[in-house]
Amino acid sequence: MQVFGPTATYAAPSRLIRTLSSLSTPQVTVTLSAGAFVYSTLNQTFLEPASSTLLGNPLNGGAFGFGAFALAPDNKGNVYVAALDGNLYIVKPGGTATVVVALPAGADCWGVAVDNARARVYVADRAHNQILAYSTKGVLLHTIT
Repeated sequence: MQVFGPTATYAAPSRLIRTLSSLSTPQVTVTLSAGAFVYSTLNQTFLEPASSTLLGNPLNGGAFGFGAFALAPDNKGNVYVAALDGNLYIVKPGGTATVVVALPAGADCWGVAVDNARARVYVADRAHNQILAYSTKGVLLHTIT
């Protein structure tokens, strides 16, 4: 039996330091995508450059006027945000946020997942006990109950 352990490829960079607990507002959710570090409070979602943020540089990226419980990156560096304002946004690495779709009234979204192979975004809606499957263009494909 051959056992494989971590290699240098997967080892953490020696300069990787970041403590989010030092921020003045509690963080609700955090995700990392290609080149972007995205985190959210109940009121705002922030986009930071990943490399400088994870190396401990000051946080000073763009803020969007919506908070979220759920974030998920895709393979293009975008981040999908199920925001507390009832919308599903796509946040681009360049710092723009666009509404993909308005979520159902009263949705309480605590999870988002991206299926890059099928170009789908899954949103877990706790309030309605369902998972909504959207195309990345915002078309509702089906509902899983």
